[in-house]
Amino acid sequence: MIAVLDTNVVASATYWRGKPAHCLEAWVQGKFDLALSHAILAEYEEILERLRARYEHRQPTGWLAAIKQAGHFYLPVEVQFNISDADDRMFLECAVAAKADYLVTGDKSHLLPLKQIERVQIICVSDFLKVIGVPENPS
Repeated sequence: MIAVLDTNVVASATYWRGKPAHCLEAWVQGKFDLALSHAILAEYEEILERLRARYEHRQPTGWLAAIKQAGHFYLPVEVQFNISDADDRMFLECAVAAKADYLVTGDKSHLLPLKQIERVQIICVSDFLKVIGVPENPS
């Protein structure tokens, strides 16, 4: 199974615990392969740097280093989508290029309403955790 993670999932997992962190823990356990592009990685880095400056007192986890080392990179495929936030296009194009099963996001305004693009299902973290068999509150 292949998934693309929106920046909000990675950022939440990096600075807070909860379901986004459980999602990345499941990735490390081999429950899915993480697909990304260089544009997605650059956005992860940019947003995490902004959060680091904003939340100086919080100690970030090492998810970004793990993603750089073990994520699978894909060259995005330009596909015509009608999407209201152009910044989200990179996630959709990577998901299509990777032949991903899922795009996991917390974006209720732009991505989640799409539900599916080509064969890629767009779902929230809670639903994705159910799909990959991670309990609501894993230990």
